[in-house]
Amino acid sequence: MAKKVCVVLVTYNRLTCLEKLLAQMDETGAKVALPSREDENYTDRVCLDLDLEDHNKFWASLRKQVAPHPLDKETYFVKDMTFEGPLMTLDISKKVGLPDKDYFIFFDDTDYAYRLAQHTKLIYVTDAKLRRQLAGGNPNRDSAEREYTWRNYYMMRNNILFDKRYGKNWKVRHLSPTIMMAHMLVLSK
Repeated sequence: MAKKVCVVLVTYNRLTCLEKLLAQMDETGAKVALPSREDENYTDRVCLDLDLEDHNKFWASLRKQVAPHPLDKETYFVKDMTFEGPLMTLDISKKVGLPDKDYFIFFDDTDYAYRLAQHTKLIYVTDAKLRRQLAGGNPNRDSAEREYTWRNYYMMRNNILFDKRYGKNWKVRHLSPTIMMAHMLVLSK
């Protein structure tokens, strides 16, 4: 068995979580396995695909095709991940390198997942449970009347950076950021 390194930012909920991740890595050949963070307070968004060809999908949330809930498969091959509990082999970690320091708070995990996916499959293991230690989501986060903060700045900035780096065509790399800025201008009233 290859040496493995575990990047853990959470507490594993059951003793079997790590075993289940390792078993799926061995069974599928994936070099990255992701545990489920779902519990009574949180629902995972399992990203099955990331559309980098449609310029009208200017927000990352529009680009992501997510698995419907309830999750009914044992595993899913995914295109995005969070930095909460992924397990990866040491060789893939060395090949891909560190997360990009140019991102701050948003898209660092999406960028890293995209780079990992160029070399291996990423497998989400539904019954490998962990306990999420971050606070639950803000119920008002999608409100059109939310206050513009430094977080919004980095969300937009990093969305543009990601589109410019990985957009599959000129429209995604150049028009998507313009459409997003126009959208935000209209929302600003």
